[in-house]
Amino acid sequence: MGSTSPPSPPHAPTVAGLCRVIEEMAPPGLAEPWDNVGLLLGDPQVRPCWVAVALDADHALGGPAGDAAATTRLPDGRGLLVVHHPVPFRPLSRLVAGDPVAELVLELVRRRVALYAAHTSFDSAPEGLSHVLAQTLGLSPAGLRPLRAASGEGFVKLVVFVPEEHSAKVRAALAEAGAGWIGNYSDTAFAAPGRGYFRAREGASPTVGSAGVLEEVKEERVETILPRHRLRAVISAMLGAHPYEEPAYDVYPLASHPPVTRPALMTGLGRVGELAEPVSFDLFRAEVERRLGLPPGGARVASGVRGGDPGSPGPPVRRVAVCPGAGGDYIEEAARAGAEVYVTGDVTYHQAVLAKRLGLAVIDPGHLATEKAFVPVVAGRLERRLAAQGIPLRVIEVPAPSDGTL
Repeated sequence: MGSTSPPSPPHAPTVAGLCRVIEEMAPPGLAEPWDNVGLLLGDPQVRPCWVAVALDADHALGGPAGDAAATTRLPDGRGLLVVHHPVPFRPLSRLVAGDPVAELVLELVRRRVALYAAHTSFDSAPEGLSHVLAQTLGLSPAGLRPLRAASGEGFVKLVVFVPEEHSAKVRAALAEAGAGWIGNYSDTAFAAPGRGYFRAREGASPTVGSAGVLEEVKEERVETILPRHRLRAVISAMLGAHPYEEPAYDVYPLASHPPVTRPALMTGLGRVGELAEPVSFDLFRAEVERRLGLPPGGARVASGVRGGDPGSPGPPVRRVAVCPGAGGDYIEEAARAGAEVYVTGDVTYHQAVLAKRLGLAVIDPGHLATEKAFVPVVAGRLERRLAAQGIPLRVIEVPAPSDGTL
């Protein structure tokens, strides 16, 4: 490794700025309570020379800290490594050589690499890893639903007071930013007429009226609902479209809300949907293996197809549930959703027994096969977002092992 760091690109963002870009794709509020997501290591104010995306930090460092391959995976200089699996996952009481996790952290520090983890925050994100897995396995977008609601998700109602002649512009901005989606309906809002009163004080630049004079304006009370994870973006869009210097608005939490069908807003772990055409269980299993890059027989059948005798193809498969990673805890949810087959990794013996009792067939392609898309998907989206902002920062893909070994 060189003794000097290569310069950061012109107008390079800080680590904190890059974290904000990542969190547009993987809102931290969607992570499970037990998870450890976000910036886990590094100085938020540093301007990195590069960004790399890996499934695990170990992959990016070439294996155990100090491995000869470590110097070939990541370039010199300060960088930001974006991973799926957090390190550390649980709190560390000490950082001492000899402990595998501590050595990995120390190696990142030595190489001046900041670490960001987007784990269940990206699994549950709109068009995140759950959605990507459903797409990869051929589930139709129409009718796709989350297998399990995101722990941190919820809906809010936004109320803003707007001059009548600007109401349509503000409502359009709210809808464009992701508000007002109910079931298969978009741009939903309610507007009630009323009168607004205000007096501009010294230093104000009122759109209507004069400083020091009590004004009365015909306004509309515009109401709409939105997912909580879109609140910051929606408020920003509303403020940009609103004519007032200081718009008045309120945000109310909602105890219940209708389902969201738009993939760009849908959150939650896993997905449940239907194949375009029913197929036999054996053919579907073979298709899972092909689409996930596994050899024939590489996907374990943890629980057989219901209603099928040994050696028979069984009834056709159409409704399928999927969950990236270790989704064995959601077998009951998959059965309740009416899935005939559930595709997930790391299914245990007792989970397989439960699935059999519930009449649910389970295909286990392994943890890695269901999650390795994280690298190209996140790297591609990050690269496009940086390019759209005119930031010429290099984004490096660190592929997961192709043979399933770690």
